[in-house]
Amino acid sequence: MPAMYSCDVVINLAGENIGKSRWTQRNKQAILNSRINSVDALAKLINQMPELPGVWIQASAIGFYGANTPMPVNETGANGEGFLANVVERWESALELKQLDGTRKVYLRLGIVLSPKGGFLKQMLDVTNFGVAICLGNGNQKLSWIHLYDLIEVIRISIENNRYTGAINVVAPHAITCNNFSKLIKKYSRAVLILKIPSFIVRIIFGKEKANEMLLANQEIIPEKLMENGYLYRYEHIEKVLQ
Repeated sequence: MPAMYSCDVVINLAGENIGKSRWTQRNKQAILNSRINSVDALAKLINQMPELPGVWIQASAIGFYGANTPMPVNETGANGEGFLANVVERWESALELKQLDGTRKVYLRLGIVLSPKGGFLKQMLDVTNFGVAICLGNGNQKLSWIHLYDLIEVIRISIENNRYTGAINVVAPHAITCNNFSKLIKKYSRAVLILKIPSFIVRIIFGKEKANEMLLANQEIIPEKLMENGYLYRYEHIEKVLQ
């Protein structure tokens, strides 16, 4: 990396896409290494600066809590089990262990980021061009989500507000079941019916581990720190995202 004289803020969103392919051992190692190595490289770079940045904002994920949270979980929730939970714990620890005196560290535990321009929501909307809205598994699993606009706004506020520190759950306050999400997709799209794909089919297509930890995950995450700090969502309810 080239040398830098100074910077006020570090925002690290780097990491291998966890959704683009099956989780082979090679791909899982790449997912982990991409996150740890980016933290190590940035820490090495900024430690060469005469002054450390005031804040380091680090991408993280609600996968920290595991793939199944039978009760709502806030930022005090324990680290869960599974591949993603381990990755996120090591990802956050990689930064936590860095000696960066005076640098405020913020870990943004992201839910599913929604935007009609890309990612999960666009994929769901693209399928409706064939007249169907997709629901994976039994549909009872809860999805904790955040609109891209609110994610960017939380990053902006995290730069400016010293009260934003440590782990922050970046999700909307109202999780939604996959069943209800599919119904809303159908309501606001060209879909005329909902196609349920059984869990065993999802596991065959994507692999058991990835299916269970991502596509069939049941996560009701509470953004307690955002609510305590009075964050005002533009997209608090998912209906507004789809209208």
